[in-house]
Amino acid sequence: MKRSAGSVTKKSTTPSPITAPDASQEPKAWIEAADGKRIAIYCAYDALLPIAEVQDAIVNPNGHPDEQIELLRLIIEKNGWRGGACCISKRSGRMTKGHGRKLAAIALGMKCVPVNFQPYPNEQAEMTDLLADNKIPLLAETDYQQVAGMLKLMDGAVLSLDATGFRDYEREPLLRADWQPSPPAPPQPPNEQHHTITLSLDQWLIIQKAIEAARAARDANTSDADCLVAICNAFVDVA
Repeated sequence: MKRSAGSVTKKSTTPSPITAPDASQEPKAWIEAADGKRIAIYCAYDALLPIAEVQDAIVNPNGHPDEQIELLRLIIEKNGWRGGACCISKRSGRMTKGHGRKLAAIALGMKCVPVNFQPYPNEQAEMTDLLADNKIPLLAETDYQQVAGMLKLMDGAVLSLDATGFRDYEREPLLRADWQPSPPAPPQPPNEQHHTITLSLDQWLIIQKAIEAARAARDANTSDADCLVAICNAFVDVA
């Protein structure tokens, strides 16, 4: 990938001891942004690369709506760049991760962004990593009771709660909610047992037609289960 002279700041390759972070720890770098602002960079990176030299992936199925980029812009501005550097393939020179963060950096008017260079053996490996990075966050499940507890602890803090990613219209109902444990499920009567039967779509459609026919011959309020019992009774001796 071609870079203009002096545009990339390389980090020292000398390993430094790992120490526990504290409130006084300085950012790894500062990047100029619009309106005289400076963005603190806390994540690890290989270089600070001008945005114009950071090339998007040729294909990225993930779109980034304006609302998402505005929220990410706010998070980076208020809390610094902590979410990981933009990942660039050494093979193709294109990004595999960080497209949203790049757009947020453009919205902030940042001159450059932190990047990591990753080796990929071929294009398929790049696409695999990109798709996995898009997919994995979608599989997370949020415990909103825990979110509410954390927001309550942070309420009134110096840092804007907007930087949590939760807007005020999302926070308010969470903070007002009266979180109570769910009541225990009633015990199941010993004579009632639930069973599951796996059906194909064709089998399900046939059974649905039979249920409707049985209901038409009996009563409109007859349940599906009672209709099935009536159908079965026609073929077995229940005496």
